[in-house]
Amino acid sequence: MSKQNLPVFNLSIPEHKKMLINHVKALEGVHRVEVTKVRGQRSNQANAYYWAVVVPCIQRAILDAWGEQVDGHEFGKYQFLRKPVVNHETGEVVGYVARGTSTLNTEEFAAYIDDCVHLCSMLGVEIPPPSHYGERDPAHA
Repeated sequence: MSKQNLPVFNLSIPEHKKMLINHVKALEGVHRVEVTKVRGQRSNQANAYYWAVVVPCIQRAILDAWGEQVDGHEFGKYQFLRKPVVNHETGEVVGYVARGTSTLNTEEFAAYIDDCVHLCSMLGVEIPPPSHYGERDPAHA
């Protein structure tokens, strides 16, 4: 079952809490239970700003600073959203994988945009704020 098909309980509502407790009580056997706070996904405006403004600025900053033609999206993901893949028998880091930006909630996406803005600024390219893109600040909405 995908995460999108999982039931969502508002634990501020007593009836929802009871439903969740009753659901867990009815389980038998070995189960993995995970409770995570539901956070919104980024808006269409934030997505448009990212692809139309942030990604091209990353590409230009890397080209201007280092003379390298890169995919700004892939560079940003690898720079800020990567995590190590560890061989659990040896503890050795055997590689890295980058988390996809579409998996980020609004808070994480805003932090990612801030990281990209900071990187570009350090390389001499200013990323215009979302307000200059014609929308309210979608990365922080």
